[in-house]
Amino acid sequence: MITFSFTPNLEHEDAGYPVPPPVTYRLDQANRIILLNDMWEVFAEKNSGLALDRDHVLGQSIMNYITGRETKHLYDIILKKVRQIKKPIVVPFRCDAPEERRFMKLKISPLPDDPQTLDCVCRQVKSELRRPIRLLMDQTPRSNDLLVMCSWCKQVKVDGNWFEVEEAIERLGLFFLDRLPGITHGCCGPCQKTYWEI
Repeated sequence: MITFSFTPNLEHEDAGYPVPPPVTYRLDQANRIILLNDMWEVFAEKNSGLALDRDHVLGQSIMNYITGRETKHLYDIILKKVRQIKKPIVVPFRCDAPEERRFMKLKISPLPDDPQTLDCVCRQVKSELRRPIRLLMDQTPRSNDLLVMCSWCKQVKVDGNWFEVEEAIERLGLFFLDRLPGITHGCCGPCQKTYWEI
C-alpha cells in the first residue's frame, strides 16, 4: 500500500470526537459509480448535496463530482496508478464545512479478482470545530471575483502564497464585505508535488 501525507499529521482521531462511519463506493473500469453505501447519502445531505443522492449518482462518472481541472487530473492519475500497481493507495485530503475542518483519508483499492474495478473508502480521521466561515457558506452573496482554493488541503491562494481560509480572509480584508468572492478549485504547490510523485 502507498500512503501520502501532508501536514498536519492525520494518523489519529480527536479524543472524544464521534467520527462518522466511512463513505464507501465502487467504481467500474470507466470510473462510473456502480455501488455506494448509505453513508454516501448521509454525507451528501449534511453537505447540501441534494443532487448527490443514490438515484442521481449511480452510473455516473466520479469525475462529475470532482471540482477543478487540476484536481480531476490528479484524481485520474491516482485511479490509473491503483489499477496499474494493483495495490491500494491512501490519499489524505480535507473536506471542510463552514463550521468544521474535516481531515479525511481516501483508500482506493483494486478488487482482487478484477483490478480494474476499485473500492473507495472515504474516512474522516479528525475534526476541528471553528466559528462558521461565511466564505464557505453556500447561501453567501457572491461578487464576480474568484478565489482559488486547493481541492486537497483547502488552503486559499493569496498573492501567490497559500494560507488557511481564516488567514486568507484576514489578508484579503473580506470580513466586512457584503458580497464575497466565489471559490474555484485548484491545487497548491505542496499538494501538487505530493500527488504528482505517485
